[in-house]
Amino acid sequence: DGRIKWVSSHCYTEYDEEGQPQHSVGTVQDITERKHFEEQLGIFKTTSDNALYGIAMSDREGILTYVNDYFAKAHGYTPKELQGKHLSILHLEKQSPAVKKTFDELNETGFFRAQEIWHVKKDGSEFPMLMSGVRFEKQVSLPDFYATSAVDISDQNKQKKELEKNRNMLDSIITALPGMLLVIDKSYNIILTNKNKLRGGKLKYDSVEQVIGKKCYQAFMDRESPCPWCKLREVTETGQSVMETTNPEDPREQYSGRAMRILTSPVKDKNEKASHRSSGIRYRYIRTEKRQNKSRRSQPGQEPVPGQHEPRVANSSERHHRIYGYP
Repeated sequence: DGRIKWVSSHCYTEYDEEGQPQHSVGTVQDITERKHFEEQLGIFKTTSDNALYGIAMSDREGILTYVNDYFAKAHGYTPKELQGKHLSILHLEKQSPAVKKTFDELNETGFFRAQEIWHVKKDGSEFPMLMSGVRFEKQVSLPDFYATSAVDISDQNKQKKELEKNRNMLDSIITALPGMLLVIDKSYNIILTNKNKLRGGKLKYDSVEQVIGKKCYQAFMDRESPCPWCKLREVTETGQSVMETTNPEDPREQYSGRAMRILTSPVKDKNEKASHRSSGIRYRYIRTEKRQNKSRRSQPGQEPVPGQHEPRVANSSERHHRIYGYP
């Protein structure tokens, strides 16, 4: 039918005492499937040798039968130095339990999902790799073997730690603010807040997790729709901050049980525009003392109504006093 077949032939001839051939025995074996597999294996090896991530293979006893250039260099070796070595050369004793766990998983399920596994370099320094693996059953003339892919994630871990450090620093700064800080998006969803003043009046929250993701008007005013006095739309459209002061008749003060001075500001992107993703309104409740003495209220006729803007202050020092509530 025109198909090309690969065969392996062997011939054996027996001779008599005078050196004359008596008979011959020959065998012919079809090795087409094996040749195709070897060709595929050659393509795979060429690809693996030049891959931008680590590839390693070992037998069931953990002897490394193949490592590519990336994998070897990540550990400070050459591929030739690692081939034939036990994979324990790549791990410290304290890292062995995690390695054993992945091999147990390989034997039980045939694979293990991507996970962080710590390794040791030739110079003794430790580093993390993101690894996944699969067990291959016997293929033609090859025994069972394990194949793993690996990527050095040292830089990502450093960045992660730096981000975590910065986040903790930001959390500390936000928590240290004298009043409440809220960041909400254009749909009134709370995306950030601090722990200050979550309890008081009708507010009974114990943690920021109870607030994040809620609509601000639901969380803090128990409303089903945006508050009519809310400055979100105005601040987002104008890009200008607005300062307000509540009075005893203000629903916000009645609900929270606190007198408040509220600074509403847009969160702008790098183009100085209210960002759609992170834009929000920062409600900073600066003055949070309870009104316990009516004599402390403004004189009749001078009390601002809900949503009323404060007049501009005369100078920077007075502005500093008014916004931050310093004595």
